[in-house]
Amino acid sequence: MTSIRTRDIILLFVVLVIFVNLVYFKYVQNNLNNRIISSKNELLQLENNISNEILAYSQNLKIFKDLAYVKNEIAKYENKIQLLQSKIISEVQISQVIKALIQKNGTIINNLKLKKFQKDGYKHIFYFEVEVEGNTENLIGLINKMEDNNDFLKIDKYSWNKTDNVIKLKMDISTVFVEMK
Repeated sequence: MTSIRTRDIILLFVVLVIFVNLVYFKYVQNNLNNRIISSKNELLQLENNISNEILAYSQNLKIFKDLAYVKNEIAKYENKIQLLQSKIISEVQISQVIKALIQKNGTIINNLKLKKFQKDGYKHIFYFEVEVEGNTENLIGLINKMEDNNDFLKIDKYSWNKTDNVIKLKMDISTVFVEMK
């Protein structure tokens, strides 16, 4: 009888182990598998969210770099605009002074144009081409006045041509304008 009892106990133990395995695999393992799948899905979602955030951050950094570049370009163009404005104002003012000097002498202006502009630090150098006509006395007086204003105007070169009683004088003159800041 004792052998049957041992056999029954062993059989009962085997049945119990099988039952525990069935319960474990049916309920516990299934629940664990669902949790693992759910966790994997959450991790994938978090990974996608993080990659989207990194992409958005990198795009924002690019925008800031572009904004910094645009800001630098705007500053460069503002400086260029200021230089051009000072050049235009100065050219007009200097042209008016030259015209007034020429017309005071009774000489006719055929052409007055800016040939070249050069900036050297605070110095603005203007090179003009001037064509005038008049009689000998007026033109000599004009040249004398320009030579008297040597600190303002300088005659770089000139040539003249005489037809009948009219002399045409062509001059290249330069003037220096110092920018005060």
